[in-house]
Amino acid sequence: MEGLHEANVLQKTDLVHGAQIGLLLGALLGCVVGGAVVWYFPIVGIWQTVTVLGASITGALFGVWVSSMVGSAIPNSRLRQFESLIEEGKILVMVDVPEHRTEEIKSAIGARHPECLHCGLEPHIPAFP
Repeated sequence: MEGLHEANVLQKTDLVHGAQIGLLLGALLGCVVGGAVVWYFPIVGIWQTVTVLGASITGALFGVWVSSMVGSAIPNSRLRQFESLIEEGKILVMVDVPEHRTEEIKSAIGARHPECLHCGLEPHIPAFP
C-alpha cells in the first residue's frame, strides 16, 4: 500500500452528485418562484424575463451550494456497488489514467496481481464539476 495516494474528497463523498441535483432542483424552484413573482406582481416589459431568469440563476447557485455541502457528508453513491467486497476485506483501488492507456495499465496490474478483479471503467469526470 505504500506509494498509493488516499482517495480525495470528490472520490470519497457524494459532493459532485449532490451539486448536480442541487443545480437542477434549485434552477427549477427559482424559475417557479420567479414566475410566481411575475404572476402576482405584474411587471411591465423585459423585466418579466429578467425576473424569472434572475430567480432561476439565484436558485441554481443556492441549490449547488446547499446540496454540495450535504453531499460532502455522504459517502459516494458510485462506490455503493463495491461495499460488499470491501466488507469482505478486499481493497478498492481506483486508477485515474488517460483513456488511451487503459489497456496498458490493466495488463500491468493484472501481471503483478493476478487476483485483482477489474470492475469497469468510469467515464471521464472533469476535475471541477
